[in-house]
Amino acid sequence: WVTIAPPEVNLNEGERTTVTVAITPPRLPASRAGTHPLAIVVTSPNYPDHRSQRSATLTLNPYYDFAVGELSPRQQSVGGCRPVGNTVFSVANLGNSQAPFRFEARDDERACNFEFKLPGEGATLAHQVEMRLPPAETVAIPIRITPLAPRLVGLRSRLHSYTVTATLLEGQQTPRSLLGQIKVRPLIGAGLLALFALLCVLAIVLVFRPRVYEFVAEPRAIMAGEEVVLNWRTSRFSSPVLESETGAVLTPLEDSTGTMVVYPADDETYTIRAENFLSQFIPPLGRLHDTQAEQQIVVDPVYPLIRVFSIDRDSILAGESVSLRWEVLNADEVILAANGNEEKLLSTEHVSERRLTPLQNPTNYTLRATNRYGFDTDSLQVTVLEPTPTPLPLPVIRRFNVEPLTVTEGQTVTLEWEVESATWVMISNLNQQYPPIGNTLHVPPATTDYVLTAYYEVEGKSVSTVGFPVTVIVNPKPTPTPEPQKPEISYFTADPVQVVKGSATTVKLLWLVTGETTNIEISGPSLGTPFSNLAPNGQLLVSVEDATSFNLVAYNGDLNASKTVQLTSVDPTAVPPPLPVIDYFTLDESSPNVTRLTSDPTTQAIRYRVAGGSTVNFVWSAQYASSVSLWADGVNLGQYAPVSSGTPRIILGPAQYQLSAENAVGDITYAYIYVSLEPVVPPPSPFNIGGQQLGPNRPLTITWAFNPGSYEGEIPGFRIYRAEVPYTDYYDFSLVADETQVTGVQPYQWVEPGMVCDRAYFLRAVYKDEFGENQVTGPSDIWHAHPCP
Repeated sequence: WVTIAPPEVNLNEGERTTVTVAITPPRLPASRAGTHPLAIVVTSPNYPDHRSQRSATLTLNPYYDFAVGELSPRQQSVGGCRPVGNTVFSVANLGNSQAPFRFEARDDERACNFEFKLPGEGATLAHQVEMRLPPAETVAIPIRITPLAPRLVGLRSRLHSYTVTATLLEGQQTPRSLLGQIKVRPLIGAGLLALFALLCVLAIVLVFRPRVYEFVAEPRAIMAGEEVVLNWRTSRFSSPVLESETGAVLTPLEDSTGTMVVYPADDETYTIRAENFLSQFIPPLGRLHDTQAEQQIVVDPVYPLIRVFSIDRDSILAGESVSLRWEVLNADEVILAANGNEEKLLSTEHVSERRLTPLQNPTNYTLRATNRYGFDTDSLQVTVLEPTPTPLPLPVIRRFNVEPLTVTEGQTVTLEWEVESATWVMISNLNQQYPPIGNTLHVPPATTDYVLTAYYEVEGKSVSTVGFPVTVIVNPKPTPTPEPQKPEISYFTADPVQVVKGSATTVKLLWLVTGETTNIEISGPSLGTPFSNLAPNGQLLVSVEDATSFNLVAYNGDLNASKTVQLTSVDPTAVPPPLPVIDYFTLDESSPNVTRLTSDPTTQAIRYRVAGGSTVNFVWSAQYASSVSLWADGVNLGQYAPVSSGTPRIILGPAQYQLSAENAVGDITYAYIYVSLEPVVPPPSPFNIGGQQLGPNRPLTITWAFNPGSYEGEIPGFRIYRAEVPYTDYYDFSLVADETQVTGVQPYQWVEPGMVCDRAYFLRAVYKDEFGENQVTGPSDIWHAHPCP
């Protein structure tokens, strides 16, 4: 919208110049008609804390334009169960102000009623309606079309053409018309008459067509050879036919209801069909699901069963006999086989028992039972063993002791033993035979394992038993104690060897001691208690604040060695105080009146948008600062503590706030907050304007309704405008009463001071903008007084 030429100028002291500010609102709905506050701000980089600002108001005149969408649908048919038609079209306000529209619909023959459904209206409005549409908004208008006199009976539909016209009541826009068509069908048409004839034919078919009502088989699961009872019931005008799964007719059925007994040997499916002249004349009727029914009979076969096939012993010695017993059910043939030699049993032997003497090892007995449905087999095996000679008894070691189990080299141990069922015994490492019970002495040369082995021998055969080993530990003879030696300190150092006086410095002590030691300790003036029992090679960290020394002593009994390390100190150098640090400088963003726009951590600058007239809290935290000051547009607001959890201030206009933190030597750090005002959203226009006047040239009272909506500010009052009839637009009206005469207190009304006729009135609400100045809303509807006689 805004063009500034030139955007920047350079002026010498006392010099003036002219800058052109061109404001060109585009011809778009976004350029809303009405007053728009603006401000011209002049700044200079040479004076960053100063600015010059002037306010102004720009009034945009309204312009009017609109667009109309197509009817949807344009053509439709109604009648029968759908006696009413519906269509919809859209209207878009392309102007920059609220615009009044009139919509009307009519057909050439006046054969239909048209009802409009406007947004926000609870009822539908007939033939012609008016509404106001905000700028840049599109609304869909549904229309309900009701034919007035549809025909009861007819062979053709009637076609009605209708026109929907949208007229903008302000401006010089041409009305827009949309053409649609509606076809009205008679209540009873050719299709319905044909449907009646078809229903009659269907009724005949439904009454006389053959059907199977019931077909039941009891029971549906049987054992082979049992009986099944079939029951059926078909329609009166049918002849039933019963078939088996093979398709053959079992028997002619004369009655539509009957019973039959059958004896299926295997699984079988029985099907009953109902037939008559209709099924023969119309074959598809015979294929319907209710013209036939079927029942499946499950016949469980009776398989042969070997209930018992057992033997009293499955392992015998050669020459012994076994008892074989069996029990077979439902078998036509039973065969008993012994190692492949089969024997067919008589029917009286299906349950029997035999005494048999198996000769082969092993001997396998197999029993096989068969009938027409299958077979069943079972097998047994008998193991025939040869007699074996009695085995020799194994020797048993009852006791084997060696005392003592620990000796010194050259000492003697005693071995004692007792063995049952043995001829002789041997002991490892002794290399000779001993009797089953005895003892002996032995001098082990070193740690030795003694193992006892017992032997039993008869007729040239022998067996043996080996016992667990017994271990004797032999310790070497003691050697004379060596002469103790003095330990040696290879090195003892400190890192660093120089510290800053008064400042705690960590010093690492390192050492290495060789030779035998009984104790290693480090002592010193700054340690207090010495560190003892240290490792021969190690390190120790100590804290040192001044010159001192440390002494390392290594002991080996009464012998010792020592070494000392000396640390020096230097005076500390002066350190300047740190620069002030501003941790944060913000507004309390929990307030709904505060909105953060941008933040720049590099320059420590934050931009906020704040509702005008609201109170906000400044919060900050600064380190290493002896004083903190708050500035507003270059004006010092005072000194504060380094930390503030909430410093309140009323925001009356845009401003730049600066926080300065200064330390003891004059170093200063800055942080900035830029505040702009939140634009006020104007309240809606007044509505439902009306008047009370008994006749021309009589007293007049104007009334209206008003809802501020989301606007929460002050409503000082209203402004009343009046014009003589006829008039062109809102510019022909003049102000007759302002907010000083018409306040914002209910009831909303104003009394015309004179007797009037042929007058038009509208009004605007007055509200406060973000700068606290009075502004007005958009215009209300126009109301007309009585015409002059």
